[in-house]
Amino acid sequence: METLAFATASSFISGINHSMAYQVAGKLLLVMEGIVTMQISHPEVKKVLVELDIAASLSTIKALVNDLRPMLHKCGCTLNVCVENLNAVMTQIQQELDAVEKKCTAHKKSWSAYIYSNPDVSSELKQIKNLKQIMDHRIDLLTKSATIELQLMSVVSTMTTAESKNDNYEKTNEPQLSNNSNETDANH
Repeated sequence: METLAFATASSFISGINHSMAYQVAGKLLLVMEGIVTMQISHPEVKKVLVELDIAASLSTIKALVNDLRPMLHKCGCTLNVCVENLNAVMTQIQQELDAVEKKCTAHKKSWSAYIYSNPDVSSELKQIKNLKQIMDHRIDLLTKSATIELQLMSVVSTMTTAESKNDNYEKTNEPQLSNNSNETDANH
C-alpha cells in the first residue's frame, strides 16, 4: 500500500513542469478572488468569516503568490505542490460557501422561512473552520518552502558565480608557452 502511495506521489510530482507553476498560481488567484467577492447572505457565516480573518489571509496569500510568481519557473516542484495544495483547500472553502448560499436561497423559497429567519448551516461552518486551519497550515508550508527554495537558489547562484570566477582566474593565470621560450632553451 505504501509503495503504491509513493509511486503515485512521485508520478504526480514529476508531472509538474514550470509552465504549470503559472497555471496553478493563476488558478489559486482566481479562487481567492471568488471567495473575496462572494456575497454571503447568512449573518452567522459573515460573522465566522470575520472571526477567522479570511479576508486578511487571502490578501496575504495573494501577495505571497504574486511575489513568488517571477521565481516559480526557476524552482523545483516543492512550491508548485504547496500552491496546488493551497488551491485545493481554498476551493473546498469556496464550495462550502456555495453550499451555504444554496441553502439560504432554498430556505427563502421554503415555508420554513416563515418560522426561521435563516437555515441551519452549523455543519458548513464547522467545515469552514476546519478548512481554515488547514489553509493556515498550508500557508505556513508554502512560506517555509519558499524560504528553503530561496536559500537553495542563493547557494546555487553563489556556487555558479564562484565557479565562473575560478574559471576566469584559471584562464587568465594559465602559463603561456611561447615559441620564443623554446628557442632560447634550445640555444642554451
